[in-house]
Amino acid sequence: MTNSNNRMLQPNSLQDAQAQYDLGLLHYDNQNYQGAANMFTQAADQNHVSAQFMLGVMHDQGEWFSQNYTLAIDWYTQAANQEHILSQYNLGLMYKNGIGVTTSYVQAIHWYTKAANHGHDRAQLNLGVMYAEGLGVDPSDEIAAEWYIRAANQDNVLAQVNIAQMYAGGVGIGQCVPRALYWFEKAANLGNIVAKFNLGMIFETGIGVTKNHEKAIHWYNEAAIKGHAEAQFNLGKMYKLAQNYDEAISWFIKASAQDCAEAKNSLGVMYDQGLGVTKNYKTAVEWYSGAAIQGLAKAQFNLANMYEEGLGVEEQCYEKAIYWYNKAAGQAYANAQVSLGLMYEKGLGVAKSHTKALGLYTQAAEQGNAIAHYNLGLMYEKGLGVVKSYTKAFNLYNQAAEQGSAVAQCNLGLMYEKGLGVVKSYTKAFDLYNQAAEQGSAVAQCHLGLMYEKGLGVVKSYTKAFDLYNQSAFQGNTIAQCNLGVMYYYGKGEVDIHHTQALLWFSVAAKNENVEAQYYLGVMNEYGQGLTNKDLNKAIDCYKKAAKKGLIKAQDALEMLMNKRSSVTGWVYEGQEKSFDAVKDLHLKGNTLFGQGLQSNAKLSKLGGAASIKIGGLKVNF
Repeated sequence: MTNSNNRMLQPNSLQDAQAQYDLGLLHYDNQNYQGAANMFTQAADQNHVSAQFMLGVMHDQGEWFSQNYTLAIDWYTQAANQEHILSQYNLGLMYKNGIGVTTSYVQAIHWYTKAANHGHDRAQLNLGVMYAEGLGVDPSDEIAAEWYIRAANQDNVLAQVNIAQMYAGGVGIGQCVPRALYWFEKAANLGNIVAKFNLGMIFETGIGVTKNHEKAIHWYNEAAIKGHAEAQFNLGKMYKLAQNYDEAISWFIKASAQDCAEAKNSLGVMYDQGLGVTKNYKTAVEWYSGAAIQGLAKAQFNLANMYEEGLGVEEQCYEKAIYWYNKAAGQAYANAQVSLGLMYEKGLGVAKSHTKALGLYTQAAEQGNAIAHYNLGLMYEKGLGVVKSYTKAFNLYNQAAEQGSAVAQCNLGLMYEKGLGVVKSYTKAFDLYNQAAEQGSAVAQCHLGLMYEKGLGVVKSYTKAFDLYNQSAFQGNTIAQCNLGVMYYYGKGEVDIHHTQALLWFSVAAKNENVEAQYYLGVMNEYGQGLTNKDLNKAIDCYKKAAKKGLIKAQDALEMLMNKRSSVTGWVYEGQEKSFDAVKDLHLKGNTLFGQGLQSNAKLSKLGGAASIKIGGLKVNF
């Protein structure tokens, strides 16, 4: 029995081009490309436009025929001239990409426009891209936006993403975040991961909308699970900020597996700081290195830091630090420019050069880097590589201070306090110290304490001075430690005299090489204050340390003590031999010791080469 379908495939039963074309399609669908080519050719010879298109496709794809782009173009052109939309679109693609012809953006524009005017959404999309990039036409974001909208309205997801981005940035069309959200959501709901990623960014940053952490996480997650590396990185970053380090590391690892340099650098930071993992500088260096080799400036900077500090590397190496700082600085990474400037300023791994340091700080300062402004201010204040200028130093400190730099606020306060490069103003100095102190600056807290203690620019308050010295001292500020010792020593304000506490703070500050503290420690050891017994040897040792650093009162105290030890066995008080205890309280009557800030009825004089102190008519000889 003869199958009816077999009878249908007999070509001699066909009488017209449409039937030949239909039969060709049936052959084509059954992958009988020889039969399809035969039928399409017969129909195309009769000017059947769809048959011409299919012959173009078969030559284009190498189906039955050897792949031949030239013949494909010939058949597409015959069909396109009869307004066949897909042929027009395919010709646009081939001219755009130089397939079978010399690349011609003009011809691509010609054929895309024809197809786009017939409503072909991909032609509209590609036409928008060519206008946006100025390929074959004068660039026009406005015309690009028009074509994207036409394609987007036909649910072309890429066009929806493109027009959303234009609305978000106000490119070629008025900025309108709600419209951007509308098109991103349309594309996202059609499964586009770029749209999902962009929605995550919008809700994370709150650009044009209220920030929404949950929505940002949702959309990033939607893109991340589909393999979008940047979404994986951003998701990790958000979890890191939320201190969910396990989740952060998980996403950073996934993004790193796709060679995301930012994620590699972030993993370096996690191991560097011990966030969610055991701190491991060596592993941190490995991650930083991977990202640095990919050219990520911040990773190059971080790697340079590790070499400079000798962390996680075989040995500290300034030369390698400089190499990576240079790499990052060459990408205009401001922090690297500052660090490289410091290396030149200090002569670490390079010949010291204030000129090069100045140049690097200037480059970073031009990018608004606060540390660079501060460092430049220091150079002008000290005259390093430049002519000393308090005015320029003031202006640079001011720029850094306005960016919230606590050290700059502190130095600017000092310039107001001393009247350097500016009219002296204790009030302004106080305000600046206060700003820096609120950021936790130990130096500023100490300065602020001094202003409260002396009543400069503020009502005098020993209580507030004490509190500020205390905050600063516990951060390791040696001047505050010494000043705190002084307040305990003399019992200033509401602070009771407490020699044990005074001794503790003087000891801490003296160990940190504070010259005043070394002197006071000498006094307390000389008179046994806060101690079970006097220790003259230790007193001499402390005085010597302070004296070598040029402290005059320490030199005087040392001379007196040495003279006394060599000539007498004790103090002489109105001709009577007295113990040290008889006069140790003498030194509690003033703000400081040995001639500085003594009460008005005290006078230090020299008699016959020996020192004496006259207080209220009583004379004590040394």
